[in-house]
Parts: sequence; structure tokens; C-alpha cells
Amino acid sequence: MAYKNAFWGIILLVVGSLFLLRNLDIIDFSWYAFWRLWPLFLLLWGVSILPLNGWIRLALSVLAIGITLWIAQRTGYLERRGFAWDQDHHWEYRLEPGDSTGLYWDDQDTTFSVEQTIREPWDPGIHSAILRLDAAAGEFILTDTSSDLMHFEKSGRLARYNVTSKRVGDKQVIDLALQNTRIRGNANNKVMLALHPDPVWDFDLDIGAADLDFDLSPYLLGEVKVDGGAASIDLRFGPRSERVNVDIDAGAASITLHIPREAGCSFDSETFLASRDLEGFDKISRGRYRTPGFDQAPVKFFVKADAAISSFEIKRYR
Repeated sequence: MAYKNAFWGIILLVVGSLFLLRNLDIIDFSWYAFWRLWPLFLLLWGVSILPLNGWIRLALSVLAIGITLWIAQRTGYLERRGFAWDQDHHWEYRLEPGDSTGLYWDDQDTTFSVEQTIREPWDPGIHSAILRLDAAAGEFILTDTSSDLMHFEKSGRLARYNVTSKRVGDKQVIDLALQNTRIRGNANNKVMLALHPDPVWDFDLDIGAADLDFDLSPYLLGEVKVDGGAASIDLRFGPRSERVNVDIDAGAASITLHIPREAGCSFDSETFLASRDLEGFDKISRGRYRTPGFDQAPVKFFVKADAAISSFEIKRYR
């Protein structure tokens, strides 16, 4: 067996073994620790170009992997770091209770859970509103309307959010963003949102590696812009608006849009290694799809997607 044929198989075995051991609670391991193991791949690459017999190179690779993982586990290198507030209200992480880099807690400790509620009052003079959200990480859910312009509830260990709100004519601009926070490892964060259904809403959502589940069907919509990384994005739209522009730029994301069957939808994409599932669409040209009868539809959605290595699906519902 040629070593060059086994090289990438070894890489996949290493990564898969690490995550399998983590799921079996044999080691505590995170993506942060994985990226710190990058020198191992240089070692394997170096072994692959040595002028040695293929089996010798394979044995050296296995030996390098074994020694690296043994040292890493013995030193706690693969253990997940935790979050805690320091005295300046920054998130720090630490591995052992005696570590002075920050306060210590374990997965069972809820001492540092941060609960937060934000209310933006409703004013009948508001005709339109824009919500700018810097989500960072966690779970974000919009499933209900509110008598307030915005009702925000947060739970979990991630830091508090800052909100700024300003009036520009008859438009209210709301910015929600995390306070100065350094994110490492895993952080539990859940945000529940509710909005007033009367104004025309625009959304500018920077969601990072978060899970976004927004039911936008009760709202009048203008433009929905989503910028995401390794995210899960689920958006449900309704028939209230005559025209809605949806612009999605995502990395390794799973994206699902729910659009009313009676609405027309145009979909334009610039995708790389992305799977597409477009229910009831006709292909117009390369990267462009439309639903039948689009020009006559009373409600139109214009969806643009620039998604790399993503799963993209549009579902039609009644």
C-alpha cells in the first residue's frame, strides 16, 4: 500500500478518533484544542516525503500520532477550557481550580449564569425599524410578537448584551451586541426575542457560529441580511409584505428558508461545494432559479446566497 494513498486516511482517522473519544467521555476535547494540534500535521507531512519504505513511513506516522495524543492527554492539553468573569468583566478560561487566569467553574456550576432582559418600548409613531444583531454564539429564537417594540430575554453563561437604540425620523434603529468578550471553548447562551408586528422590519444579523431560528411570518419585512459562519439558520417568512429581499452570506452553514407557496421566489446563488434543495423551482440560468408564475405573484421574495460548503434548502408551505 503506497503511503501517499494512506496519508489523508490517517488524517481522517485521527480527527474521527478524537471526536469519538470525546463523545464517549474518555477525553474532554474541543475544536479549540484541535486547532492547537496543527504541528502534528506538519510532522505527518514531513514523514510523507521522507525517502523511506511506505510501511516505515506509516509506522512513523502512527508513532507520531500516538506520542502526541499521549502527551496531550497527560498534560491536559485536550481538555476544554471553561468561561468565567474576571474582575474587569471579561471572560477568562482556566483548566484547574488553582489556575489564576480567571475564576473557576465546572459544567455543573451555575454560579456564573447571566440572566438579562431588555425592553424597548413601543411608540405608535414608529413606521419602520431595523434590528442589528451581533449574535457571536449560542441559540437565538424569534417565535412570538410583543406589545413592546422589542422584548429580549437571555440566559446562559455568555456575557451580557449592550443595546443602543436611536430614532431617525419615523425609523427606530436597534443595535444588540455582546459586551467586550473573549470567547474560547463552549459557552451556553440562549436568547428569546419578540418584536412588535406593526412596523416594517429590516434585519442585519451577524450570527457567527450561532443557531438562528426566526419565525418572521407575523411581520412586515423589507430586507433580511444574514452573515454567518459555521451556523444553523432557519427562517420562516409570511405573506404580509409585497416584496422581501433576503441576502445570505455564510460559511459551513445549514440554511433552511420557509416561504409561502402562494408567493413567488427568485433565487440567485454563488455557491462552492454547496448542496441545494429548491422545492418547486425552475432553473432559469446558471445559478438562477424561479418559481412558476413568479411575475404574477402578489408577494415576491428575492433571495441571494453566497454560501461556501453549505446545505441550502427552500421549503414551500401553505
